[in-house]
Amino acid sequence: MNERAKYRGLLAEAEDNENHLKVKLTGLVESLRDHLEPFTDPGSLNGEIIASQATDFASVQIELKSTRARISAIKNHLGME
Repeated sequence: MNERAKYRGLLAEAEDNENHLKVKLTGLVESLRDHLEPFTDPGSLNGEIIASQATDFASVQIELKSTRARISAIKNHLGME
């Protein structure tokens, strides 16, 4: 396998991971919106679930940013940017 093919494979894996992370973030956003009902008394919101999902959101968002940086670096190496 030549080097270019190797990096194209790494790029495909990173792009698949990016898509997976975007889907996961979208699901977390929707779930957080459901739990943060604006017409519900804040004292009766499920804080544990909201906090857990917010933490998950932050972790996934950090991973997505890292993956996007990796994609950019691979594309740059391949002369695609």
